[in-house]
Amino acid sequence: SGALPEVERPVNMAQVEADAIEAHAERVKQALTLHAADTGADDVLRAFEGRVTHYGESYEGGWLGCGLFQNEAGDNQYHTDDSTVVATLDHVYPCRQRFRITGPAGTIEAFRQDTCPGCGTRHFDLSEAGVLAVCGGIHSCDVRIEVLR
Repeated sequence: SGALPEVERPVNMAQVEADAIEAHAERVKQALTLHAADTGADDVLRAFEGRVTHYGESYEGGWLGCGLFQNEAGDNQYHTDDSTVVATLDHVYPCRQRFRITGPAGTIEAFRQDTCPGCGTRHFDLSEAGVLAVCGGIHSCDVRIEVLR
């Protein structure tokens, strides 16, 4: 008795394509989940490109405009070595708003503790320690600003 020749089944290209798209979407979802876990991205309310400048050493010991907020030194005064100080336009962000600021030299997390009348909506003033950590020197630089929960 003779064996019947094997018959190739027709390939449903639409199904093959749909399966490939579904597998790719699942890999992307997994990668995004891992990225969010690594970066704390779920804490980010919004992010944008901006610019930072520094206060100036002459402000050392001056009162911070957000009142009774306890800064790193615990005295509500400006200190050039406190990298947690951020000054923004008064009406844009509330006092104590938390930010992650990333520049060419590194990243800091800081809080709005003062007002910067000369700053724009994407321009923040940092302490000398903050601008050094983010920009790599006591000068202005372009940064990525993340507004955090």
